[in-house]
Amino acid sequence: MLGDESTAVEELTVEELSERTGISVRNLRFYTTRGLVPPPTKRGRSAVYGREHVARFELLQDLQAHGLNLAAIERYFEGIPSDATAEQIALQRVTLRPVTAGAGLSLRSERPARGVPADLLRDMDAVFARHGKAMAAELETLFRESLWPAYKSGELQADQLVAMLDNWEHSGAAALVEAFSAAINEARREIVARRSGS
Repeated sequence: MLGDESTAVEELTVEELSERTGISVRNLRFYTTRGLVPPPTKRGRSAVYGREHVARFELLQDLQAHGLNLAAIERYFEGIPSDATAEQIALQRVTLRPVTAGAGLSLRSERPARGVPADLLRDMDAVFARHGKAMAAELETLFRESLWPAYKSGELQADQLVAMLDNWEHSGAAALVEAFSAAINEARREIVARRSGS
């Protein structure tokens, strides 16, 4: 679950942080000098990184995976308080992830679909993308109107909200697949009924 690795972090050297995040030491230092991540804490002669650093670098990687360039990432990070906790930063990651992640609905495949022309697959992908954006917008509204006020009022703690949204994502993906399958079956029944009535 999101946040499990971050919460296990105590203090890491830059080399350990690089190993944990998969980001080169050079890039870790570059992002720090750009102000995306607070400077490390000094422990004698050593510089160490904590949970908040790990969480910020994980968020940065997610933003890059969403196609944001460095300037856009810097603007995004401007909205995150410098004293944000690892859990608060993890919330940012959860709200970035599409509800359909892992649902396996993409029609793109390593091998061509049996007998389906490539241009038809592209058109079908466009339908999924268009409706996926509409669903994401509606679900974001649901989140904003239901869970977010409870978090802001203190009824939900950050770790509770992260866990809830993580579970919501996985159950939502399964529900989406089920709803899609039911809709396809209903559409087929309607086609059969129309043909049999003509």
